[in-house]
Amino acid sequence: MQVVYISFYKLPLAMLYYDKVNSGDYTMESTLPYSGYMHEDAGVISSNYTIGSQIPLSELLDAAIVYSDNDAGHILFENLGGWEEYKEAMTKYTSSISDNYYSEDNVSTANTMNDVITYLYAHKDEYQELIDNMKKAEPQEYLDRDIQQGMPQKYGMYDYALNSVGFVECETPYSIVVLTSLGDKGADVMAKINSIAYEHFK
Repeated sequence: MQVVYISFYKLPLAMLYYDKVNSGDYTMESTLPYSGYMHEDAGVISSNYTIGSQIPLSELLDAAIVYSDNDAGHILFENLGGWEEYKEAMTKYTSSISDNYYSEDNVSTANTMNDVITYLYAHKDEYQELIDNMKKAEPQEYLDRDIQQGMPQKYGMYDYALNSVGFVECETPYSIVVLTSLGDKGADVMAKINSIAYEHFK
């Protein structure tokens, strides 16, 4: 089943840039251009920078994950070559590709995102700054609301959809993806599902 991807896409997008930093293609001080067509809505980036600015990669990655800033996400994927190029690049983290994955639609599946978060956990030493930012984004909410473990997660919301993906380090570490289309009730369902998982694995 496919679902609206929402802000999930920013997680593997950020991972691609951390890979590029680790390989020496970029540094955190490298700058990326902010063009008018990359502006989506009000947020940290549009508040701090004007169109035409060169923005440090470190600020874009922080904004995309901590504040789920849409302009930051747009700048990042455009500077990889565009949306389709980004989607092709992030397949390095997953073998679960849906039928219309390469369309312009912002969709994905739980399997795809579980592959991504499992890869992140398996290579966590390479993504420590990203994981720290995931912990800063809406701390002790969504998946972490009931278990209160300070877990790293990436959430997304749009209309009635509320989704989150993350991992928990306990006696038996586990990854979890919960996708809902229940409006505000989705937050309760998400927290309860992860509470059940935590009681099982801890």
